[in-house]
Amino acid sequence: MLEDSAIPSMFRVHFRDLTVNVGMHDRLDASHSVFRVVNGVKHPSFTSNAVRDINDIAILTLDNRLKFSDKVRPICLPSEDMNFHDLALAVAGWGKTRQGALTSSRYLQETRVKIVDADQCIKTSIYKENLVPDSMMCAYNLGKDACQVDD
Repeated sequence: MLEDSAIPSMFRVHFRDLTVNVGMHDRLDASHSVFRVVNGVKHPSFTSNAVRDINDIAILTLDNRLKFSDKVRPICLPSEDMNFHDLALAVAGWGKTRQGALTSSRYLQETRVKIVDADQCIKTSIYKENLVPDSMMCAYNLGKDACQVDD
């Protein structure tokens, strides 16, 4: 997890100013590993505007190799032709657990969301049609969220 930073914020600072906490599930437990970022490459189509960031993903190079454990595992990327329709996905973050909360969660939070059709997303979304590009996945689960108040 990025230290004190949401992913979009990462693009407004120099990559070398970031650290990555690996294996952290409790913010008060010091048993995780901290790595410095030595380089980063943003998605070539990253754009940012007043409403949202698009393609806000990057590949980071850390100062040391990760050691996999029960708390640190690689993520598997899907094949290019994978069908995500009606697929349930796990999302995780350190966000606030309710609207209006002053502090973020002490523990890493996880929930399940389901990929929804882009047309359905536009109809039910708080976002206008032009703010949900074709390259974006839309996911939802009643009463569940990962981005509205995530740190």
